Formats: sequence, structure tokens, C-alpha cells
Amino acid sequence: RVLSERGLGPAAGQAPETPARSGAEIAIPESLQALLAARIDALPAEERSLLLSAAVLGRRFPPEALSALSPVAAASFSEHVRALIRREFLAMDDEPRSPGRGQLSFVQELVREVAYHTLSRRERRAMHLAVIGYLESVDNPDFVESIAEHLLAAHASVGLDQQDGAFVGDRATQQCAIAVQAGDVLHKGVGNGDQQNAGTATGNQ
Repeated sequence: RVLSERGLGPAAGQAPETPARSGAEIAIPESLQALLAARIDALPAEERSLLLSAAVLGRRFPPEALSALSPVAAASFSEHVRALIRREFLAMDDEPRSPGRGQLSFVQELVREVAYHTLSRRERRAMHLAVIGYLESVDNPDFVESIAEHLLAAHASVGLDQQDGAFVGDRATQQCAIAVQAGDVLHKGVGNGDQQNAGTATGNQ
């Protein structure tokens, strides 16, 4: 709400846009960053922990992923998520026809950025690796690209020794190669499908 009032966020009713995806860079006053950091630090311990875990997951994520990664007890998880929504840190997609219905997202990318940088680099690395462990446990081929991104983020963190850094870097390279290969297979499949459709249309003439 503060961002929207200052003209730094989307208007009410419009979907927020991640600056990284749009290519736009918004100059945020340091005072506003400090305000958000203070709000995050003032959260009850479990809500703060939940928000920091969410920041590592990304801008948008399913509640079950956050529940799996957060140290917050399962019995109180939903209660703390609702509290973060009331405080306007997170939002839930409740549009009936939305493909992302039920997913959580940060109200603003700046909120996620401030929360993310509240963590030490070593904490970020550990949490990125925890996200990777979760994604691999789900065993969904669509997560290959996400796994590679989290591996690269972990590799970029300070505190990696040479051997550990090389291991994480190698895994990131492997996941990127798998993602590229999967994209090529999909592209070929679509191309073959187009050719078959063209052949069928020709045969019907």
C-alpha cells in the first residue's frame, strides 16, 4: 500500500510486475527500504521466519512449498500465513479462473528483496539448497529450470569453499543443460505436430 501511495507500485486491482522481468529499474528511496526492513524486523518471530523463507522461494510460490521449507509448526502455518496477508506482506491468488489459484505471492517485489537481503549470505545459500531439495523431492520435470536458478543463487553466495563451490556450480551447469535439452525436445515435438497437421490437411484436400 505504501508503494502504491508513493507511485512506486501498481494501481489497485492490477497485477504487480516484477522489475527484473520487465527490465525496468525503480529507484527506491533508502528511507522506504529502511521502513520495510523495520516492519519485517518487528514481526513476531514465526511470521518473520516464514517471510524470510518465502523470500528465498521467489516472487510467487505454492503454500505447500513454503510449509515444507519453513521451521514454523504445521499446526500454526495457515494462521501465520493469514497474518502476513493481513499485514500486506503476502497475497493469495483467489481468482476462480486463475491457473495460479491458491498460490502465494509477495505484494511487492521490493518487499521480497528487502526480506531476502535480511538473510546473511550463508543463510541464503543454505535455504536455496533446501529449496532444491524440496523441488527434487517433488520429481517434476518442469522444475528443472527452477532448480538450476536456485543452484546458481547458491553458487553466488559468499562462504563457499572451492570444492563446495565447484560442486554446486557443476550441478547448476547440468541442470541448465537438462533444461535446454527439454526445451529442444518440446520444440521438436511441436514442430512434428505442425508437420503432421499440415500432412493431414493436405490429405483431406
